[in-house]
Amino acid sequence: MKKFFNVLFIVWILSLSLAMPAVAQGETPYIIRSTKPISDELRAQLDAWLAIDAPSSAHYYIVTYWKQKLGYMVVSLVGVDLASPDAAWTFTEDPSAWMGTVKVLADGSVSPLSVAMQAPLKVWAIPKLAAGGGSYVAFPWQAGTAVMYGPRGVHGDGDYGTSGLVAVDLVSGTDLGPSAANDGVYASDVGTVDYVCEDALTVAVRTHNETTGDYFVYAHMLANDNLDYDVNFARGELMGSLKHGSFNDTCGWAEQAPNHWHVHWMFEPASGSFRAEDCRLTVSTEKWDCSGKTVGTGQSIYGGGGFGSASQSASGLGTAGSGIADTQATFWDYLLGGMIFMFDKLFVEQLPEHTSAKFVYVMYNAVEIVFRLSRVLVYQSINIAPLVDAIKFVIGLNLAMSGIHIIIWCIRTFKALKLI
Repeated sequence: MKKFFNVLFIVWILSLSLAMPAVAQGETPYIIRSTKPISDELRAQLDAWLAIDAPSSAHYYIVTYWKQKLGYMVVSLVGVDLASPDAAWTFTEDPSAWMGTVKVLADGSVSPLSVAMQAPLKVWAIPKLAAGGGSYVAFPWQAGTAVMYGPRGVHGDGDYGTSGLVAVDLVSGTDLGPSAANDGVYASDVGTVDYVCEDALTVAVRTHNETTGDYFVYAHMLANDNLDYDVNFARGELMGSLKHGSFNDTCGWAEQAPNHWHVHWMFEPASGSFRAEDCRLTVSTEKWDCSGKTVGTGQSIYGGGGFGSASQSASGLGTAGSGIADTQATFWDYLLGGMIFMFDKLFVEQLPEHTSAKFVYVMYNAVEIVFRLSRVLVYQSINIAPLVDAIKFVIGLNLAMSGIHIIIWCIRTFKALKLI
């Protein structure tokens, strides 16, 4: 019996040792650098936290993003296993033992914001992600257009600090034909930003869908206020614009023509494959099967789930490609157009003689422009209160005018029927 309890004790000790972050004996993890300058105070606060509650077994940590909030600071960082503190590391190429985001309070205390933290052992485990995608996953480019499947094919070893992620490059440019996608990046699925990497040139973000468990990473975007921790994106929503031409920094790099751009898109396959829209990628062959058509590197993939437009990208989130194909009509465009057509034919045109019924379409276009302008102003962090007041005034004026027209029509109708 004594031997049995000794064995149980040894097993218990071993299980604890496996569960707890294992930093090399006699070594304390610490911050070795940051993609943008940080204060000595913040570095000291993070070092103190890592010394007692490191989220992984990594000996070195790199701060990839920070932003001051009201009363606290949000900090994204990665744990890396480098040969030395001075060794090179790039987000889109080199593995990380862990990546996540923390909150640093004014008193220096640090608390995790990552969903990877598990109770009750307080273990920062690598989360198990939903894998394999599906038809609900949208390609992250402009709807109804095409991109070139990048020459590197499938790259990454599934070790980007999140279990199983691999990457592909999706390329476009002004010389790739009239159907080439603009330089906007659009969310592949509903998701919330839970990690950010920002350097002097570009930004990369990871989004997480808590319902499905899906994670996606989008890299090589230009900075904008929406690329921040805890920002929510709808499927197909415009996230940002891509960096043009060649560049090289910690959060990503590219060797490409000045009029080319590409999104470094990361996701998790299952059983060696991944599906987005009507295309399935086989990791071993590095080829897509899109409704029976095989697409290899250097060939075009058509589709895209983005519901933004080239003009929105240019005005709202950065430098966009000029002369790229306009957004194609979607199901909702046809539905809305059909509803307006039916209202026009069945009601408006049956009224007594009046100004052309085409005013309905003018109003529709005006409303569409107003919403697009509002979206641009929000992305630019401009005070839109005056615009909202103007919209309210215009809506009120139109309602008043509509009421007057209805009253006049009723009077004319009653007179024609000799009721008054």
